[in-house]
Amino acid sequence: MLCAMSNAIRSLFILMFGAFLLMGTSSCREHQSHALFVHFNMAYTQATTACTPAKASLDAPFLPWGVLDLDLSNRYTMLPLVENRLPSSLLLGTPNSLTTENNLIAISGVYISYRVASDLTVELADGSEALLQGRPELADRFIQLPGSLGPTDIKTWETIIITATVGDALNSATGLREKYATAEILVDMKFEGSLVDGSVIKSNVFTYPVWVCRGCLTYNPGVNCAVLDDTVTGPCRFGQDEGVDCRVCSQLTGDVERCDPGKLDVGGI
Repeated sequence: MLCAMSNAIRSLFILMFGAFLLMGTSSCREHQSHALFVHFNMAYTQATTACTPAKASLDAPFLPWGVLDLDLSNRYTMLPLVENRLPSSLLLGTPNSLTTENNLIAISGVYISYRVASDLTVELADGSEALLQGRPELADRFIQLPGSLGPTDIKTWETIIITATVGDALNSATGLREKYATAEILVDMKFEGSLVDGSVIKSNVFTYPVWVCRGCLTYNPGVNCAVLDDTVTGPCRFGQDEGVDCRVCSQLTGDVERCDPGKLDVGGI
């Protein structure tokens, strides 16, 4: 009887172990977490003549958050670093064999959604106020980004995550009208692509915080803001992340009053 029980327990263990193996091997690649992974927002590097993205690398300089000055711009551009974590699917064969790399991910685009502070409102045509969060200007969107990632490849896609439409909505928010007012907007993004066999691959949800402000990036180094100095260089992306010399701001906008940090007039693009 003990032998029969032992055989029964052994059979049950084998069945359970087999079921575990089936569960482990039945998950499709499109359901595997992080096969397509967004790491961070790469920083632009400033050269002598132009601002260019650094070489895509996990060791590249990056920005943990962004800053958008509504006095200077109504859009924010980022460089999300995306990795294909799938290994090569190619098998060794004869020189005449035809092989296809199935784990090449053809990127279709990125899903974008926004979360803004609950106290930000906009004034409607009838004089009433509505929460900015529920406005159609901040509706979820899909941005097409053609390109591909080979197995274990890393690449960036220049992406406007705050478009002019979203920026204009932020610019009209009651909580952001005063000079030096600030608010945080969280941008959630998820990349999507497909394999050669048609399997859909989706990335992790990457959340990037952007501090929206009014007049926070301009500075006066103790000069006349109306007089441009040819030795002064501008930022890589005007109105985001980097401080802007008031002389550069005056030249690009033609508005000395708005660009002088000593002036507290309400600006706006």
